[in-house]
Amino acid sequence: MKTKDKKRIKAILQEMIDNLKLDKDYKTKIMCFGGDEERTCSRQQDETPVCSCVCSCKRASKDTTEYDENGNLIYHENSLGFWEKIEYDKNNNKIYYENSNGFWKKYKYDENNNEIYYENSNGNIWEP
Repeated sequence: MKTKDKKRIKAILQEMIDNLKLDKDYKTKIMCFGGDEERTCSRQQDETPVCSCVCSCKRASKDTTEYDENGNLIYHENSLGFWEKIEYDKNNNKIYYENSNGFWKKYKYDENNNEIYYENSNGNIWEP
């Protein structure tokens, strides 16, 4: 397990202990901000915390996808906010690609739809 994951789990457990509100059975259920995680924890009758807790993420996944009139993918964004944008010429050849990381690619084609030029944001250029 990665150190950052251990720290996150430790922080979650401490938050759970700090925020326990006990019912008559000395158990509680805590709903996290936004209601997207459910955490459970309990305390013994002597107020000793028992944290054999389970945290389960129930995040909704929402992807956005768009196509042009020719069925070509022109935009996609995933639930984490990563997006990709693609442009095509009149022959449905990909001529431009860009993503949310700032990476881009440009393409050019001859009259027979053969790729004759490629360039990207890393400085790579290809010409036959």
